[in-house]
Amino acid sequence: MCSFLIWNLWRKKRIFNEALQAKNIDIKKVETVIIKDREGELYHPGCEVHYEVYAQSGKHVLFEIKNYVYEEDVNDFFSKSLFYEKKKKVKTQKVMVTWHIDEKTKQLCKKLGIEVITHE
Repeated sequence: MCSFLIWNLWRKKRIFNEALQAKNIDIKKVETVIIKDREGELYHPGCEVHYEVYAQSGKHVLFEIKNYVYEEDVNDFFSKSLFYEKKKKVKTQKVMVTWHIDEKTKQLCKKLGIEVITHE
């Protein structure tokens, strides 16, 4: 079990690094941002919402990293990104980084304006 978890983490890190390279983003400039959902607008009151964000020169790129993306992951990421935009008062570019995504889910991303980067 332990070796599977290590392999899984390595695989996620690898595809995320490839995604950053594809977008010419320095990994050192990507940070985890936490916004507290004080009013329970997104989840429950007091919930901490975590984001992987590249923010430079007024550009905000939000990343969601998943091994396999399901429709509910896309819907959740889209809602999280709207919450981020509201709280930070910025527009974002949304990027889903994944090892695998089916065609129907990929179409949902396209419809919602979420770029998909995959290793397929």
